[in-house]
Amino acid sequence: MSDFRDILGLGKHEPGMAPARKPKLSIQKPEGMSREVFALLNQDGKGIPGSAPLVPAPSPKDTFKEKIGRVIGWDWKHFSHSARSDSLELSHWQKNNDRSTSYSFARFNKVVKVLSYTEAEYGQWLQHPTWTKAETDTLFELCRRFDLRWPVIHDRMPGSRTVEALKDRFYAVCRMLLQGRLGASDGGSTSA
Repeated sequence: MSDFRDILGLGKHEPGMAPARKPKLSIQKPEGMSREVFALLNQDGKGIPGSAPLVPAPSPKDTFKEKIGRVIGWDWKHFSHSARSDSLELSHWQKNNDRSTSYSFARFNKVVKVLSYTEAEYGQWLQHPTWTKAETDTLFELCRRFDLRWPVIHDRMPGSRTVEALKDRFYAVCRMLLQGRLGASDGGSTSA
């Protein structure tokens, strides 16, 4: 049994004596420090008393430094939205240095141009066996009103047609209308 003690350099063990223990270093937790932070800094008593903290903390005079710069105020201003057709006047907070007169988000108002047709064009090119003229007129009016937002158009469209059927009719009418107008303009220019 003494072979492994010789290899490890522990010396000879005498049966009646217990091995001597090293005294534990007891470090007191400083006041104001939470128990969790102290446990992180001093894991298993291996921390060095009086050691520097892991993350340097800025001094309070650096954290509350007054920022040097111009202060920009805000005003409650009225505006009219240029994308609206009515004369509704709205209000919002606007910076003092902002001198623009138009509403800044009006540029995002995009309107889809939906084709329109006459009675003669409908009678000549756009008749369909399962669609009436009233249904086609309603479809095109909803497309203008809701900017081709198909779930909304489907919700507002009377009847029980699917979204795919509405799209198919709309794009088929647009295609036939453009082809008919192109053919009419080509035919009119060749005869003249």
